[in-house]
Amino acid sequence: MSKFIGRQAEINDLNHLLQESARLAQFVVLYGRRRVGKTSLLLHWVQQTGRPYLYWVAHRETPEAARYSLTRAFWKYAFPGATPPRFDTWEGLFEQMAEVIGDRPLVMIWDEFPYAAESDSSLPSHLQAAWDHLFKNKPLMLILAGSHVGMMVDIMSYQAPLY
Repeated sequence: MSKFIGRQAEINDLNHLLQESARLAQFVVLYGRRRVGKTSLLLHWVQQTGRPYLYWVAHRETPEAARYSLTRAFWKYAFPGATPPRFDTWEGLFEQMAEVIGDRPLVMIWDEFPYAAESDSSLPSHLQAAWDHLFKNKPLMLILAGSHVGMMVDIMSYQAPLY
């Protein structure tokens, strides 16, 4: 078993937000330069919580491939062994996710989110609508992580949908 050294302040912050997600959904953004341990921190932390979680890492690919990649990750969490369907829209996928999540607590980590947003520039606005209308009243903690610092800052800027 490898040791996870340091990062106790960040783990404490994540634990606090997780406790809050039992009564109020939490939307967390974690970004920083490459190779500083963002993914390791998140995976170490979420595995220690005992909370069900979904981990998805985006890639530079077409919008359809990104949507199917997220669908596969979600189906692996929700329906292990079942063949995931294909969704033609982000709305359809997000509606299905919200229905399946229901009132069950869940942590969703979307790693390298800028790649997905880069492949489909409409994704942040679809996610914003889904958060406002489908996810914000669920026991959900959604974490968007990324190494493309400039893009993560742009995604969260005042004029951007995810501000």
